[in-house]
Amino acid sequence: SPAVTKLRGFSVDEAMNEAVADGLHPDDFKAIMGKMPDRIKEFMKGKTGQTHAVDEVRQPCKDGSWKWVEISSTLYTNDNGEIAGVIGVSRDITLRRKVRASLLESQRFFKAIFAHAGIGMAITDLAGNFMNVNTKFCNIFQYTENELKSLSFKVLFHQEDEKIDDELILRLKAGEIDNYEIEKRYCRKDGNEIWAILNVALIRNENGSPLYFISQIQEITQRKQAETELKESEERLRAIFNASRSVGYIITSVDDNHPIIEFSPGAASIFGFKQNEIVGKNVSSLIPEDKKETARNIYRKMMKDGREFSGEMTLLKRNEEPFDTYYTVYPVLNAFGKPIAILGVIIDITSVKNTQEVIQQLNQNLSEKNKELEQVIYVTSHDLRSPLVNIQGFSKELDNSLKELQDLLDKIPDQNKQEILHINADIQESLHFILGSTRKMDKLLMGLLQFSRLGKQIPEMGRIKLNKLLKEVLANFEFQVKSNNIEVRLSKLPDIYGDMSMLNQAFSNIISNAIKYRDPQKKGKIQIWGSLEREYAVVHIEDNGIGIDSRFHEKIFELFHRTHPEIIDGDGLGLSVVKKIMEMNQGKIRVKSIQGEGSCFSLYFQLPVRRKRRVVNVKH
Repeated sequence: SPAVTKLRGFSVDEAMNEAVADGLHPDDFKAIMGKMPDRIKEFMKGKTGQTHAVDEVRQPCKDGSWKWVEISSTLYTNDNGEIAGVIGVSRDITLRRKVRASLLESQRFFKAIFAHAGIGMAITDLAGNFMNVNTKFCNIFQYTENELKSLSFKVLFHQEDEKIDDELILRLKAGEIDNYEIEKRYCRKDGNEIWAILNVALIRNENGSPLYFISQIQEITQRKQAETELKESEERLRAIFNASRSVGYIITSVDDNHPIIEFSPGAASIFGFKQNEIVGKNVSSLIPEDKKETARNIYRKMMKDGREFSGEMTLLKRNEEPFDTYYTVYPVLNAFGKPIAILGVIIDITSVKNTQEVIQQLNQNLSEKNKELEQVIYVTSHDLRSPLVNIQGFSKELDNSLKELQDLLDKIPDQNKQEILHINADIQESLHFILGSTRKMDKLLMGLLQFSRLGKQIPEMGRIKLNKLLKEVLANFEFQVKSNNIEVRLSKLPDIYGDMSMLNQAFSNIISNAIKYRDPQKKGKIQIWGSLEREYAVVHIEDNGIGIDSRFHEKIFELFHRTHPEIIDGDGLGLSVVKKIMEMNQGKIRVKSIQGEGSCFSLYFQLPVRRKRRVVNVKH
């Protein structure tokens, strides 16, 4: 027909002279000829015009291209019933083939996306029954594909969220929306609750009738848990932010103007502002003019180093009255470590500063009084010894004179010297008491002078090998130890940090007391050993002497206190000196004692290896 020209570009005459084989692609011609015997058989069983075939083939065009055509062919017979030829109708299907190919490609693409998507995907019918699910969907809910295809989507719903999207589904079916997305809870096969983002779309046919739903599921359980924890943390911080009245919290922006974003009730109380008066204003309005450059330097350094800064600064109240504060400023960082705000923590230390000034004044007064007291002690002990020396000197002269008088009396006849001898005896007895008292007073004054001088010394701190020091101390008491049959045991001791000369005296005083206050009813024992307690090395000196009543455990370290004056002669300064020495060597002394069983003195020293340089800031 003339349509061949439009279809393939050939004229009718050109097409009429064309062999059938030349009008088809070789592969398509071969395929059709292969089907022809069966088609003839089928045709011969029926009647003329009742059997036809449809083939999609490629035909050549005059311009050399190929065009897809659909050929509907029918065999026909002559009057004798013999096959006379074929009636064929051709239709251009090139566009249809392209559409079909595109559709197949889209289907393959969709299947690939569906199967390998990183989120769960499911196709359900209009009743919510699963038609198809991907691997990710199965992994999320811990079901197999076959198990899910026998279930409804509603089986996975959390009972509290079961109807949360019913209205959205109705709107979707009514065509009011194309899709919807919500967050809801589901239950996995093991019964555990999960959170997920659900996105649902409704697929319709060409007529707009609903066919099925496509659902996409993205699990967000960890994110929801993090959000819950973050919310709880924010609520706790907000409670702290609002509850404190003695501490002010100020949050400012990192913008050039540094406006105040948050001003806690504590800050409002400290500065005297209402929150709505100060929020939005530049934070520099709280800083005195002469402190602004310091504040800018702190800000620049904080932003550069990315860490907090603390210190003292004078700030301004609402009435522009300056007051002392202790501040800490922190950069508030986002998830990428970039500063997004500045948090300032402010404490009003005006009262603390005032108290410090009072304390400093009191300490100064106390120091002056201590110096005066030391001077009094020194002068008293020094000046009192002068007349005491005179008394001692003249008493000795008097004693010598009495001796000379005795020699003269020996030359006088007995009947004339009885009265004189009686007077001489009284004078000697009185002189004996005078000399004894002066010796005792001299000893006390010497001890007091020594104690006063000790307070003026500056310890020469250094590392001390305790075992070496204790051996030297014990060597000085070797005669007393042996003559009193005392057993001494010295264990291995740690090295300490202190003044060698002072500690020699301290250990000597304690060892001397252990010997003096021994129990004569049992063999004397002195044991010396060491231990470590936190940052201290502890030296324990234990004896089995007469012990100390628990009532006097603290008093024994007081000046001139003597526990057993009726038994042992002493000045009552020994343990006072030990305590003073331990304090000057940054240590301490403790005693444990049971009367009748013995005493144990423990001396605490700082360890050299752990000794750190300590910076004491009175302001804090």
